[in-house]
Amino acid sequence: KKELFILDNPPANGIGLIPLSRRFVAIVDEDDYDRLVIHNWVAHERGYAWRFERIDGKMRKVSMHRVVLGCNGGEVPDHVHGLTFDNRKSQLRKTDRVGNIRNRKKHVSGRNGATSSKYKGVSFVKNKKIWRAYISWNGKQHKLGLHKCEENAAIMYNVAAQILFGEFARLNV
Repeated sequence: KKELFILDNPPANGIGLIPLSRRFVAIVDEDDYDRLVIHNWVAHERGYAWRFERIDGKMRKVSMHRVVLGCNGGEVPDHVHGLTFDNRKSQLRKTDRVGNIRNRKKHVSGRNGATSSKYKGVSFVKNKKIWRAYISWNGKQHKLGLHKCEENAAIMYNVAAQILFGEFARLNV
């Protein structure tokens, strides 16, 4: 199957498609294609392309985006727009763990008497019937105020995220 996919989808227009498991594909730059396509890549359930390699006698996971960027040690690869199968260099950047966390998508959770919102950094406080905006910075959660409207709370999060996180801010749409 892999061989047929590769024959039917040669690199073109500066990009190449790498077949993954479960019928997924990863997008890579054409100049990275030849060194990546020779491996068997797996589509991880979190949306990343991985392969396994024997390192120091042990099987280790190797992520495609880490290989593309050549990350070492404490360097962490980050997908600029959160599209985890898009491994073109223009869509990746090196950062640290904190920068990568700042660019995360919204997590779905509902705890501490609050109901989750569709927006990042926003929750509904049931007993007050109001929306709370918050942001995590330097390992602590900071309150950004209470708002009657869910969208206003999301805007408050966006403003704070742009100021604190700069290019790594994942904003609410």
